[in-house]
Amino acid sequence: MAVARLKQASARASLVARFPLYLYMFYVIYTPPFGVESPIFKLVLLGTAPLVLGAFYSLSGDPSVRRMLFARPVMALILSFLAGSFYVAIVILASRQNVVSFDELRIVQNSVIVLVVINVLFIIDLLAKTGHDWIKSFEVVLLLGSAQGMFAILGAIIPAVHDISRKFYIAAGGSNSWVIQDRIYGISSDFTYATQIYHAILAGCALYFMIRDKRPYLTQIILVMATSLLNGRTGLLVFAAMSSIIIVTVYLSRFNLPGMLLSVAVVVIGGTLAFGAMGEYAPAAYRQLMAFFSDTETLFTSNEYTGNYSVLVPELMRVPEGNDLLFGEGVRLYTQARGERTDIGFTNDLFVGGLIYVFLVYIAFIVFLRRTLKGHPVLLLALLVAAAIANLKGEMFRSTTLLFVFVFVPILISYKPLRREFSKGNARDAKGVANGAAE
Repeated sequence: MAVARLKQASARASLVARFPLYLYMFYVIYTPPFGVESPIFKLVLLGTAPLVLGAFYSLSGDPSVRRMLFARPVMALILSFLAGSFYVAIVILASRQNVVSFDELRIVQNSVIVLVVINVLFIIDLLAKTGHDWIKSFEVVLLLGSAQGMFAILGAIIPAVHDISRKFYIAAGGSNSWVIQDRIYGISSDFTYATQIYHAILAGCALYFMIRDKRPYLTQIILVMATSLLNGRTGLLVFAAMSSIIIVTVYLSRFNLPGMLLSVAVVVIGGTLAFGAMGEYAPAAYRQLMAFFSDTETLFTSNEYTGNYSVLVPELMRVPEGNDLLFGEGVRLYTQARGERTDIGFTNDLFVGGLIYVFLVYIAFIVFLRRTLKGHPVLLLALLVAAAIANLKGEMFRSTTLLFVFVFVPILISYKPLRREFSKGNARDAKGVANGAAE
């Protein structure tokens, strides 16, 4: 009896110790607003924790995060994005005469991935130091996503809960009355783009581990996808693409046709039940999904662009002319600086910095994923497809929420031995592992 009580007390103490870390993770992922609409303010908050933690690590002589930071894939990613950011600033200065503030150079905004990477490295190391191995670390993120799903479902059932989500949307600067009425579920700063796609990617990663390693993640996947489905349609496309790649590739590699068919059946049945529930409790979100299916069917059967496709296709075909295609114009179309607007990330990046900027950041991103997911080609392909879809929907490289999952999962997988050693408190042995992982 005494031993059992001691174990329970130890478990409670462990949870209390981990709770601030989980809150820190929640903020880094979802960045809920504090009533200040400036994106710079959000980035300042994301930079504060690394500064404080970095000072503490330096005073205690702990080199663990520094070693991960200087691993080749991580450092190459950071340097490439910093180079791209300064290149864009040069293009803006060369093409304009009326730059009146540092903010207009977009150095901070275009370097947001640096802040995300540093926060992720601290999070991974703190998870290891609080007894999490690599899969438990992933499950913490999955837990946070599941909690969002439960909150979103409650919002679909209870109007007062839905109103809380709407207040977060308005606090972040959202003003679209149609979106406020039909969507906005959960707690975040970017509901209809980053949150829905992030949850779809997270669910796709969970499906990969569930099939590959037989992890019991079905309930979590359903909860995570609830937030995605209630906030938009692109998340469904992302999850469908990822799950198709994962299910077919993994089971074909094992020559396991029955397992593949069973997984497909589970996904289809789960999706059908989800649609039924949406039709009952979130009819506006349900109508949006049905419109997406109708527009897609029209595209493939009649070769006609309707709905969002009628906007997406012309925007994809919009490119700079002449030398501007190579060097860029220093103009972000999202802001309607040229009297035309597009959400598409690739198009915006092409006008901002041309092919030079696109080559710097996109190639660096792909190489980072390849190096860190070396033993997981299926997940690599699924994440690349998800990134392509996300960048069609919006500016992926400006979203801290999306960048988190694209950085966290690969580094988590890449540094499994390192985290095991740190969780045992053996920093000396971890030093050798870190050096090996950097090769």
